[in-house]
Amino acid sequence: MHNLDLALYPYSVQHYGYGLWGKLGTMSWVLEGIFCILLIAYSWKNFAARQQKIVWPIILLVIVFFNLSPWLSPMKHVATLPAPYDYLIHGLLVTIGFLVPGLILTWLINKEERKVS
Repeated sequence: MHNLDLALYPYSVQHYGYGLWGKLGTMSWVLEGIFCILLIAYSWKNFAARQQKIVWPIILLVIVFFNLSPWLSPMKHVATLPAPYDYLIHGLLVTIGFLVPGLILTWLINKEERKVS
């Protein structure tokens, strides 16, 4: 989905991406949602085989997904800030956006695994 903005390593001259965000617009977000639904169905099946429930992780993923929608994303507001604040806040939000949901998901899944065992 990415436009050509994914660096292979820090300060890399070469960047990668298929550019589908720019080409497909909102439809790229819909396609990512469909892909997420397929992954959730696969995960649901695997966790159910181990008698584990993943309702709360799915709720968190749905909230994060809609927060990243073309309409609700906080990045739209950050993009209107003057430099260097736009870069600094964007970097902070991206970092928080990767770390916090990952930590919460890990905690929720570990909690469910402890409950089952």
